[in-house]
Amino acid sequence: MALLEETGAFVFDLGMYLLFIALSIAFLTGSRLVARKGSTTSLVGANAATISLGTALILLGRKFDIAYTREITFALIVFGAVGIIMFARILREGTIR
Repeated sequence: MALLEETGAFVFDLGMYLLFIALSIAFLTGSRLVARKGSTTSLVGANAATISLGTALILLGRKFDIAYTREITFALIVFGAVGIIMFARILREGTIR
């Protein structure tokens, strides 16, 4: 039974590390999209970078028992979404009302 628990813990840790690597690649891809020309591409890149960074923060908080990563992630995703909506509105209308 102990071997099964150790194997399960190993597989869980391996999955977390692989997910963290995938999220890092997604963040770098989103950052690269932000740097390109075109407002639509920049918005998609900013959204992808924000979501991948938030998910990575949740993973780090769970792995290393950091209590405040959920609050930081929540604020990051909410403010990121609000900023993207405001930026899209500025591009569409030209002003903020």
